[in-house]
Amino acid sequence: FPKEEEEAVVETPPAEIVYKLVSVERVSELPGELFPAQAANEFLVITVKGTNYDVKTRLFNVFYFSFEDSEGKVYQNAINTKPDSLRYGTLDPDQNNPIVGSIVFEVPKDSTGKLHVTDEKNNPIQTLKIK
Repeated sequence: FPKEEEEAVVETPPAEIVYKLVSVERVSELPGELFPAQAANEFLVITVKGTNYDVKTRLFNVFYFSFEDSEGKVYQNAINTKPDSLRYGTLDPDQNNPIVGSIVFEVPKDSTGKLHVTDEKNNPIQTLKIK
């Protein structure tokens, strides 16, 4: 007798926006900034790509992101003057039309840690490691 074929396991993406790291850059000042990072700090510029896997339009906002360093200190967004700055808006459930933008944190030089992402209700949805 032939073996019964096993059912293929299909991974269903979560019904939310999923973010992937595009790049991580460390700079001492941002374009057009009047003030550079403080002496012992640097700007951590994290560029992400967000894709909406939900069936409805979802919100995105730069304030849904925070950075937690390896010592557990949490940083909120710094002013971002880069042209690709992630701001806020809506993201349609079109997987072929993601958003891409940068988020900036002023952190101690060479900080590593995690980028925490929440949704519009402040529910944690994702954590990305930052080296």
